[in-house]
Formats: sequence, structure tokens, C-alpha cells
Amino acid sequence: MASVRAKVKAELLEWGRVSAGFTVEDAAKKAAVDPARVAAWEDPAGDDRPTMNQLRTLAKAFRQPLSVFYLSQPPRGMPVMHDFRRLPGEVAQVYSPVLRLEIMSAYRRRTVALSLLEELGQSAPKFTHRVSLDDGPELAGGMAREILGVSYEQAKQWRDERKAYNGWRRAIEATGVLVFQAVGIGVGEMRGFSIAEDTLPVIAVNKKDRVHGRTFSLLHEFIHLLLHESGLCDFDEDALRPPAENRIEIFCNHAAGAALVPREQLLREPIVVARGEGSHHQWSDQELSALGRIYGVSREVMLRRLLISGRTSRDYYGRRHAAFMDQYRQEEGERAPPENFKRNMPQEAVSNYGEAFTSLVVDTYHQDRIPLSDAAQYLGVRAKHLPHVERLLRDQGAAPPL
Repeated sequence: MASVRAKVKAELLEWGRVSAGFTVEDAAKKAAVDPARVAAWEDPAGDDRPTMNQLRTLAKAFRQPLSVFYLSQPPRGMPVMHDFRRLPGEVAQVYSPVLRLEIMSAYRRRTVALSLLEELGQSAPKFTHRVSLDDGPELAGGMAREILGVSYEQAKQWRDERKAYNGWRRAIEATGVLVFQAVGIGVGEMRGFSIAEDTLPVIAVNKKDRVHGRTFSLLHEFIHLLLHESGLCDFDEDALRPPAENRIEIFCNHAAGAALVPREQLLREPIVVARGEGSHHQWSDQELSALGRIYGVSREVMLRRLLISGRTSRDYYGRRHAAFMDQYRQEEGERAPPENFKRNMPQEAVSNYGEAFTSLVVDTYHQDRIPLSDAAQYLGVRAKHLPHVERLLRDQGAAPPL
């Protein structure tokens, strides 16, 4: 018996492939057919189409729900964002398929959140906070910390780096921002990205990054949102970029550090006071780690703030910074799941999609506005896992949904 052909439009097949960053050859390999066959499927003038099984295979490879291929027209594409990794003269670097999919998924989850709020009869919160490059990074960092409502005393109580990361993440989500964690992307390709919108802007950080690194990414991307500037970032201040873009990245780095480690407070720390004034000081790993624990930041960020505060030299910072970067690259290569690692899908859903989005999905389901199957699909879990997701949200004291 002949296989049933999927009654889908050729342009939707092409859209799915191109949006995922796949070539015709890539798609053919996934579907186990010749590239000419994929080209025939995407030909609007032809009538050849994949079988249902082939369509399911492609949908999985493209990270798209099967239903999207039955729309009347292709969905809106990826949001436009500046690629702050690009070199002068380049339009943008080529996104890898997995990075394109992460950006698309983040944008799609934002669309889902807006739809769920509409189902609940609620308006999406407006993100009206703003800073300007003219404010200067130190002032902008202080404004960001004030917007987030994180006091020195509160941050000092976090101590543990994961508590600090989660604390800052909750504070950012409380301002009406969706915070996601991207998976499967090398840190060298992306540290974070942001989608600036007047309602439900988005921040995504790289889950492969160190916890301290993710904390800095959160604040860096939050500054991007305050500038109303979407961006795909790697935070490398030495990268070759157009001057205007380099200015923004340097500003966001500086302001993020100022938000995490206020200069006035740093200069009052007993360890710093004991050293006295002057830029000749050299700081041991023990001292930097002790200061870093107070603010929930890495030794490198701590040393950068001491440099900006006039408590070490640029030469010393440069040498230590290079050593830190070498160590981080080595650690990244060594970081891998344990041999018998077993995934916890409910925990991954809350961790990767954030408490704000996860709570919104659960709340909409309990108000009988969406079926269980949709709630599970939005969170990437099986229906039987939803009660476990709810327990995790309760145990973590998640804030009410948006």
C-alpha cells in the first residue's frame, strides 16, 4: 500500500528548513532521501510531497510542531537583533542551526505567553524601564539595580553562586521579562541574547556557561533591554566590531558590573579598605573569591570592578584576565554530564523556561483555558509530569504568573 502523502504547502516546507538553518542536503540526510527529492517537495509548481512519517522526521529536526506545516502561510520569522559578534563590514555572522532554533523557540514561547495572557483576560505587563548611553555605565548600573529592587543586604545573603543567579533571575522576571536558558550551544558562539519588546521582552542565557557567567549574562542582557536594543552577544570587548556596536557592548559590560558590584559599596568592604587607596595593588585568588562571594560574581568580574574603582592597574588586570580566560576555556572543555546521568524533565522545564513562563502555563491549564496536552507541549514534558512541575514551582516559592 502506498504511503500517505502529507497535504502541506511547498513554501511551508521551505520555510521550516530555512528557518532552522538547514540546507537542502541537510534536510535530505535527515529524511533519508536524495537532495533532489527535497527540492521537489519544496517546488510550488510540483505535486510531490513527503509522507507523513517523513514530515514528522523533518518537523522534529526543524524543532517545529507538526501543526505549523498546515498553516495557510509561513509564520513570522525570527526577530531582528543586532549580532554583536560580527566583524566590521559583515552583515551578520551565520547562525548555526541550533542557535537559530533557540532564537526561534524563545520568540515562539513569548508568543505563547501573550496568547495565554489573552486567554486569561489579562494584559501583558508593559516594560517601560529605560536607560541611555548618555547616562554613563555606572549610573545605568545603579538604575538597573534600583529597578530590580535588589539591596546589598539581600544580595549578601545569597552567598552561594546558584542562589545569586536564581535571585537575580527572579528579580528580572518580576519586571515582566521572560528569562530562558538556551541549551546545546557552545559558549564560544553565544553567551546570551535579548529580544527587546515593549511587552514581555526576552533574555536567554547559555546553560553551558558557568553559573557566575550566566549571572553576568543576565545583567548584561538586562542592560540591553533597558537600552531597548535586541542583541546576540559574546561580551568580548576586544572583538573587532563597528565602533557604535562596540560602544554598546562595552557599555553593557560596564553597567552589568556596576549593577552587580556597586562601586561605593565595594570601596567600603573591609578587605578593600585594609589595602588603602592606589592602583598598585595586586589581589590574590583568595581575596577575589572572598569578595566575589559577597556579590555572587566571578573573580574576573571582581577584579574588573577593582580596576574601575582605581584599586589595581590595567597591566595587572590584563595579565590576570588572560589567565582567567584560559582557565574558563579549559573548564568548558572538561564540563560534561556524569556517565550515568538521568534527565529530570520537570526540573529542566522550570530551569530552562523560567518560573514566570512555567507558572503562566500551569495557571492557564488550571483555569481550564488550555488542555493538558497543550500545557505539556508548551513545557516540553509528558502530561504525567505536570504535577511534578507544579510541586517544583511551589517548593521554589515561584512568584505568581505574569
